[in-house]
Amino acid sequence: MDSVTDIPLYDIIQEIEGKWGESTHMVIDAFIDDDEEAPEGEYAKDNKDLPENLLFWCEFQDQVRVFDNLASAKHWFLEEVEYDPDHTEVVVDYTETEE
Repeated sequence: MDSVTDIPLYDIIQEIEGKWGESTHMVIDAFIDDDEEAPEGEYAKDNKDLPENLLFWCEFQDQVRVFDNLASAKHWFLEEVEYDPDHTEVVVDYTETEE
């Protein structure tokens, strides 16, 4: 992993979508928990040198959690979330204009 942007989310997202489907509302957003920009430089392949304040904002339908490591976020999506088959998605129509 050369930078924070190289976190291997794609494989994890594929696994989660494989369980819940692509149309279920799910979000994983990695962010640094401070007002500073992410540091430049290289990070170790084993994630030991990732910033300590790297967090993962996760949403599943109407459930929200924040994790300090990706393994916990993955476990939450695959083992702990409660799927609601009646959950309706909020769709925003950006083509409408206000006059």
